[in-house]
Amino acid sequence: MPVDLDDILSEYPKIKLIKFTDYKKHIGVVPPHFDFDRINARIDKENEAEPNPAKHKDHLEAFTLPSEKSDVYYIYYDDRIRNEMRVRWSICHELGHILTGHLADYELTTTNFTNISDRQVGTLEMEAHWFASEILAPSPVLHIIRNKLTIEQISLLCDISIEAAEKKKWRMLEKKYSSYIENHQMMLNFSHFIFNAAYWGSVYSVFHKRIKLHPRLTDGLRKECRVCPSCHAFVHSYMYDHCQYCGQKLETMEQYSRRRILNKDEPNLEGVIYPSFEDGLGWQALFCPKCKSFSFSSDDKLCPVCQTSLYNYCLDDKARFHNHNFSVECRKCPYCGGEASYSGLYEGFVGCQIPPPSRYQSFLRYDEWGYVRFLLLIKLGPQNGMRLYAILSESVVYTDYDTYVLVFSGDVQRMHVLLGSMPIIKSFIEDYCLAYVKEMYLFYYDCKSLSKNAFLSFAEKLFSRLVTASP
Repeated sequence: MPVDLDDILSEYPKIKLIKFTDYKKHIGVVPPHFDFDRINARIDKENEAEPNPAKHKDHLEAFTLPSEKSDVYYIYYDDRIRNEMRVRWSICHELGHILTGHLADYELTTTNFTNISDRQVGTLEMEAHWFASEILAPSPVLHIIRNKLTIEQISLLCDISIEAAEKKKWRMLEKKYSSYIENHQMMLNFSHFIFNAAYWGSVYSVFHKRIKLHPRLTDGLRKECRVCPSCHAFVHSYMYDHCQYCGQKLETMEQYSRRRILNKDEPNLEGVIYPSFEDGLGWQALFCPKCKSFSFSSDDKLCPVCQTSLYNYCLDDKARFHNHNFSVECRKCPYCGGEASYSGLYEGFVGCQIPPPSRYQSFLRYDEWGYVRFLLLIKLGPQNGMRLYAILSESVVYTDYDTYVLVFSGDVQRMHVLLGSMPIIKSFIEDYCLAYVKEMYLFYYDCKSLSKNAFLSFAEKLFSRLVTASP
């Protein structure tokens, strides 16, 4: 994301996209029913006569014309419009009319609407509108990451308007949309994008694209996603004054505005996504980052098992003006750049950045593993699901799509839990990821031996387990 319309249209060679300026240059005199200027002038006149602003019609920005001799469709769009978000939406809207069969079912042309009533037109327009919404802002994807994004960030991620992003955000809060996670093919397509937080790169890149198109309108969006000039981490909270990973002082909005006045370009840096612990409600850790325990209440400030803090906060006693908790992903205080309470916990944290065992160096990283781990959480119930989800927080799977190698790091004592769960994990990969697992191995990785570049040899001998399909 954002979805590339050229990629979609390339899959439909019989759908032709035509710019209005090219059409006008080629034909000379544009017929009245093809002329955007005439049509929109008539709409403006009708809107002036309408006392209720809520019933005002929008300008026409694109329309579809089927070929009379074949099943080819032409989408004409007004390329003079500078608002690229509206153009993208209008093209997707017309694409919806074609792919849902509206024009074929009702034998419609641009000049012939005699076969359909005004009520039916309204229904088809609404269907095409929903089609465009699902193409540009797919609900299965946004349903999972909705709580991590603001409305402005959804607008950047999907390259849609703020109004469209706001509607999408509120729809995703409705419980009925939870069924979208069952769209397994969609989840597989976007697994790496969702579960490895690759969407921050998209948010950042779209912001830079908008800077070039509308330099005066992007000051407010700049705070939604920045990149630290020191460690290149994505800074996605407008409240942060320092990088949450290295503590580097960030450019203020005043400095940014002053630089823009001097016509200095915004540096387009290559962002880096760092693995991190996960937040629950109210900045409380989803599970204890040290012992992986999750049996605590929302009132607990310390883990009942190992007494590790469940909240991240600044360790600087002098920084009383920001004496409140912040995200557990922060390795430094985002307000003063000082040490955070979770700084030490990240010293041995490897997340999903674990290399494959030496004998499997040629295997590929299994990008769908994030989706499988997410399914374990929601399918096995709050107790068993969360236990596996927490244990596998630092894990990765490598595969040649015949043999699957699961490598995890953490307390070696939890190996027996994973050993007993390997048949379940195998079945999830087969059932939900549409794969056939001939054999599956489990390895323990000691991150403390990273300098030696070695996996524990005893773990390979004692704890690797072959899981085969039942007869």
